[in-house]
Amino acid sequence: MTLKSQHECVQRLTNNNFDLSGLSFMVGKDELRLKSVDGEDRSVYVGAKYSDIDLLPPPSQIEGTSEASTTSTPKRKIFKISPISIFIDEQISQGRYEWQKTWLDLRENIADDKNTKQEDLTLRTFGEKNVFIRRTMKQTSKKLDYAIEYQEDGVPTFKTVSRQDFGRMFRDELKKSRSRSETPQ
Repeated sequence: MTLKSQHECVQRLTNNNFDLSGLSFMVGKDELRLKSVDGEDRSVYVGAKYSDIDLLPPPSQIEGTSEASTTSTPKRKIFKISPISIFIDEQISQGRYEWQKTWLDLRENIADDKNTKQEDLTLRTFGEKNVFIRRTMKQTSKKLDYAIEYQEDGVPTFKTVSRQDFGRMFRDELKKSRSRSETPQ
């Protein structure tokens, strides 16, 4: 069992969780990840004495356990595909939690006017993405609504995001960011 999996296994055992799925095992130089273990699969057995578990330091002091990382800033390796998702994530990171105000800022202060010619659009940067962004309107299921359209630098097509879509994206990202900060990483 790899060192990280050993720590994870001990953590699970202290919580009376005997599931071995997701743990990594070393076989020679190759690493195997156990996907699932059902009641009939007895090919792997991990034994530990409760007296040995009691001698271990608290999980928060064992490097690599889930509780250990809560004391430091979590390392987020989340790759955003959409420049709008990147923009939303940046706004939430800056403490802006009202999607309506963020939408107004994006549409009114950042996006170019509706009739701006392609060659006159301003190149904006969201994270590592360079985009052209302008105001537009979009037909939603209920009505014609305010929207923005954006084009990533080097991509020939524009994508449109309505106010309604932006609100949904923002609420979803806000929910994720709150669960990331409350859940040990």
